[in-house]
Amino acid sequence: MSRTTPRTLVQEFDCTVPLLGVILKDGDRVKFMRVAIDEREYWIKIPKSLRPIYDPHQWQIGTLLQISGLQSIDRQKGRLELEATTWQKVEAPPSQPKPGQILICGKTDCWQKGGRELYQCLEQAIIDRGWSDQVRLQKTGCQKQCKQAPNLVIMPTKQKFARATVHQAGQILQAVLPSNPNKAE
Repeated sequence: MSRTTPRTLVQEFDCTVPLLGVILKDGDRVKFMRVAIDEREYWIKIPKSLRPIYDPHQWQIGTLLQISGLQSIDRQKGRLELEATTWQKVEAPPSQPKPGQILICGKTDCWQKGGRELYQCLEQAIIDRGWSDQVRLQKTGCQKQCKQAPNLVIMPTKQKFARATVHQAGQILQAVLPSNPNKAE
């Protein structure tokens, strides 16, 4: 009975990831870079030919790296294997502020008591003011305040509006973007 080795599919990969650390061999030679990809830890092998040029002290944990290389799946062991061919430090982009959110109840009570009209009014006001990239309008499930319908919540401040009306649209938008000087009309 002959034994065959399972075939592996080899593909190129390119990713920008934070460095979590390194794995040393024989106490001083770097064998792997530990990185985070989609909140999971992966070890990327550094080929022997490139190990002498990798200085483990040149980058701190959390440094953003652009890594290119080859990926394969070891079918016998059932795991993904990554091997770097090039890597370089990447300057972290400036963080963008998260868009504000208006979470409006989309259930029957709220919708029938003016929620639909309020949603449409807010949606149009956001478009008219060019705030589509700064404010996100989203229908939600029941907010458990049916007697005070329609209901909405402003995120991230968690400010609540009960019995909200179309006439309050400016006030609602002002609550979403309090730092914008051109916010309310």
